[in-house]
Amino acid sequence: MYERKNETYDKTNEAMTIIRNLTMSFIAFFCLNGNIFAQSEYDVRVGDALNGSMPFELRDAYEAGKDSLNPMLKCFAEAMLADWFNRPQEACTAIDNLVNNHQGEIGIGNVFGMLYVKATNMGKLGRYDEAAKMLDGVLQSVAPQLGDSILAPYYEKVDEYRELAKIGGINAIAIPEQGARIPFKTDTIGPKDKAVERITIDAEINGERQAVVFDTGAGVNVVSEKAAEKLGLRLLDARSRAQGFGVQHGRKAVADKMKTGGITLRNVPFLVMNISSGVDSIDNTYMRHLDVIIGVEFMHAAKEVQIDFKKKELFVPQPPSAIGHDEEQNLAGGSNGTYCAQADINGTAAHVGLDTGASHSMIGSRYFALHKDSIEAGCEADTLRQAGAGGVRIEKAYKLKDFTVTVGSGAYTFPEVSVATEAGGLEDGKFANLGMDYFRQFDKVIFNTKDMFVRMRRE
Repeated sequence: MYERKNETYDKTNEAMTIIRNLTMSFIAFFCLNGNIFAQSEYDVRVGDALNGSMPFELRDAYEAGKDSLNPMLKCFAEAMLADWFNRPQEACTAIDNLVNNHQGEIGIGNVFGMLYVKATNMGKLGRYDEAAKMLDGVLQSVAPQLGDSILAPYYEKVDEYRELAKIGGINAIAIPEQGARIPFKTDTIGPKDKAVERITIDAEINGERQAVVFDTGAGVNVVSEKAAEKLGLRLLDARSRAQGFGVQHGRKAVADKMKTGGITLRNVPFLVMNISSGVDSIDNTYMRHLDVIIGVEFMHAAKEVQIDFKKKELFVPQPPSAIGHDEEQNLAGGSNGTYCAQADINGTAAHVGLDTGASHSMIGSRYFALHKDSIEAGCEADTLRQAGAGGVRIEKAYKLKDFTVTVGSGAYTFPEVSVATEAGGLEDGKFANLGMDYFRQFDKVIFNTKDMFVRMRRE
């Protein structure tokens, strides 16, 4: 949620901000020793991309210099590229190679972090029992050095994997041969000058009809406590936490069956929580409408989701579209569950969030830091208020005029967009978060999570 000084909420969907940060980014890459990057230009580029969590820069640097890279950096890059570009089996193999052959070089912090990344990739492969046992063993070995308080979120992940292993067939999906068409509505919530927009589909969960918000910025499926009880979700013996501007705790649960548009999903995991910012005016107006949210987990199971704004439907093709010969993978993901896209923002190469849960787009502090002098000298000051899990954040911002953002062939010039000035507003160091005001400029937006590309189409 972003609020201007005049109290109008026209910068993004305040009710959905909490969802953007639901999954803790369990791994924060520990800075690698700069001395190991002194071998070549490509070592420096790869090291900078790893430390900056920059998947596309890493891919380009690796491809340009892979024959001359430091062996450890080469292994590290291969592991992270496989993780970021959804090649889970390859990621597991590459991480084993890195840890077995280079753990003395990368240090205990990176060993632990990479083994966590391996566990998340084992989860993508449905190997939850193996992931739980491996991660539990790692936690036992590092607990004396790191302490239980730091490791608490990881222990929660072990419990989650153990519970999912008992069920099996998580997010098992059946799609009609002709594909599936899911009608949607674009609802607006709140008074006219503070309205937020969301995509809502009709679904049947455990036999009960339910309106569901489709949010490409949601790293996990979320359900309110009231809706979880109404829909008969099975509560698991596993807890998780939502990290926003504060921490909220929730409990994992599973829906036996979810049906929408001819698609049937079985054993669908959700995080059950009290979706609240702690601010009554926000919660009473916006949060109370958010009973069930699906996003990245659905997209990952479907392998491709096309948002057709002209027909007002989500289309899930069967099989997924093939990446074009002249196309490059421009979508990446990671262990925290959310996706980012390769973009150009006003002439700066960047990676950005793609977020149908946000009404309006924002430019992050990473861009501000690169262009601080010119922005402060030539742009009007603004104020952003962000509300998320457990609190509110207020910071100084600036208004950028005639600001062009391009993802793939999808270019759009914002007449005005705000840029944040302080770190922490966007996860994973993204340069921007693109919301519905960007997507609405196109007739169709295609997310392919099999081959990791996104297309913006005008027809």
